[in-house]
Amino acid sequence: MKLDFREFDKAYNEDIDRRLKEKETKHLKRKELSRVRQFYLYGLVVALAIVVIASTVYGYVELNRIKFDNERMINEIYVLESEIAELQYQLDQETSSSVIVPIAQEKLGLVKISDAETQSVEVRIKYALNPDAKNVIVKEDLDKKAADNQ
Repeated sequence: MKLDFREFDKAYNEDIDRRLKEKETKHLKRKELSRVRQFYLYGLVVALAIVVIASTVYGYVELNRIKFDNERMINEIYVLESEIAELQYQLDQETSSSVIVPIAQEKLGLVKISDAETQSVEVRIKYALNPDAKNVIVKEDLDKKAADNQ
């Protein structure tokens, strides 16, 4: 009896070919998947680089804008401080008595106490039949001082 291995060999060879083809397709799929992953990884790295560069440039632009705003505000502060000093000087000049007194004397008719004439007036009411009767007595300064001492 003679054994025929041709069928067995044929099945074995087909099995080996099938396994090789599966191995090659798996390898190709892995290679393709690896390429897709590399593409996504490359895209992610490029996007990250763009974001970092854009944020850095935006940061420099914003820093430059803040710097110029700061300088502008410092100059404005100096101008306002000089205006405050000037207005304070004008206010001090206008509120001093050497300026106010002549203006009050000219426009309002101010008379200083030392320059004014003083008179004391005393009103005496008589209780009589005529209730509207009033007498006015003008006292001199000497009379007033003597009356105050008593």
